[in-house]
Amino acid sequence: MPTVAEVFGKALRRIRTQRGITQKDLGAMTGTSHTFIGEMERGLKAPNLNAIIALARALNAGVDELLSGFIQKPAEPGQPGAAVAAARLQTTRIGARFRKRRA
Repeated sequence: MPTVAEVFGKALRRIRTQRGITQKDLGAMTGTSHTFIGEMERGLKAPNLNAIIALARALNAGVDELLSGFIQKPAEPGQPGAAVAAARLQTTRIGARFRKRRA
């Protein structure tokens, strides 16, 4: 199972290369070293919240895009775990309706 730093690093590298920005340029734009950018991309180091925001601004990307590797999509029907995911979703919807009625 990949670490948090590895998941973040993959997303960072993907977005940076899509934008055509070098590690050195990204480091200069965020006030960090290009070696730190490389270490993050390789999953050796994980950034703090300030660094994530600086990276998002420099890459003209949303923080959610940088953290996209952490977002789990619901299982497709017929996939393992789909019934459990559907039950949780249904329970959440029922709970939301109940809370609205009580308010």
